[in-house]
Amino acid sequence: MKSNNKFTIMQEKYYDRAGKFWSLQNKNPVIGNFNKHTLFNYEHYLFNNINTINLKALDFGCGPGRNIVRFNKIFKQIDGVDISQICLDKCKIYLNSESITNSKLYKCNGINLDKISSLQYDIIVSTITLQHIPVYDIRFNYFKEFFRILKNNGWISIQMAYGTRNTYKTCNYFENYIDAESTNSSCDVSIINSNSVKDDLEKIGFTNFSYEIIDYMHKSAWKKAIFFKAQKLT
Repeated sequence: MKSNNKFTIMQEKYYDRAGKFWSLQNKNPVIGNFNKHTLFNYEHYLFNNINTINLKALDFGCGPGRNIVRFNKIFKQIDGVDISQICLDKCKIYLNSESITNSKLYKCNGINLDKISSLQYDIIVSTITLQHIPVYDIRFNYFKEFFRILKNNGWISIQMAYGTRNTYKTCNYFENYIDAESTNSSCDVSIINSNSVKDDLEKIGFTNFSYEIIDYMHKSAWKKAIFFKAQKLT
């Protein structure tokens, strides 16, 4: 899959447009409802049973930096990567406002993490990002990239949408819907069976897969979410 494919071009333009409206006074653009996400207990579902304090983390799909700022105090360092340069520029503004100076930011090309060297991170975190990529080949390639840039014994801890919904376009897990006309909940991928993710990760080399399916936030586009973890042991 080339980076100039139809879906990736659309997605980058979408988040560039959304990022233009983000500001320190209005943090809702890109994420949707900043305060609602602030109240949700992401730490419990992402990091239970993981001692984070000495870990170097990467937030995949960091946008304007919501999770980097939120999780900064529980990691030794947390960096970010995103498809939108405008969102990354806004992320820098947010980090500076919070006096966070040790985070590195990377722009990805929408299909891989070629700007990040191998064996760099102890944990890769991602929320509300992979579910917005209804192109199986791209997601699977990102899973492979996560494995590459993780240190030995490193973890991934990821949230995606689970189940079905009655509004908006929804794609099945293995669909390559490259013709999606929009993103950010307008056209998401649905996980119906956790074994689909488990099998993909184990093909790549991950082990210690675990997951939890929960009722998601009130009035979210998705009623349920799946949080899953896996480890790189080599």
